[in-house]
Amino acid sequence: MYLMLLTLDGHVFIHGEDPNLDSRNILDVVDDNGTRVVADMVSADATEGKFVEWCWVDPDDTTSPRCKDSFALRYYSQVTRPDFIVVGGYYQNLSGAGESLPDIPLPAVSA
Repeated sequence: MYLMLLTLDGHVFIHGEDPNLDSRNILDVVDDNGTRVVADMVSADATEGKFVEWCWVDPDDTTSPRCKDSFALRYYSQVTRPDFIVVGGYYQNLSGAGESLPDIPLPAVSA
């Protein structure tokens, strides 16, 4: 899992996974499919946010899937004043997970 705060012009304010990216502008980053993923992230709104898929091969983890999702949401900081894009990403391969829960009979609802 990672968290990141971006400014609306694509500068990394804080990157929880890689602090070397802090203060760098990454707006023009493209993934292996040619998608401008950061530009897609900074277009998120404050009401619903958006999922952004990004795809590339991680040379340090060949078992990792090529495409992953992040969630981006616009946020106004009353402390620093500008709007930020809060980005969170997480991946867990659940392909080997156990079976689904069996159907559970639910009681009748009355109100």
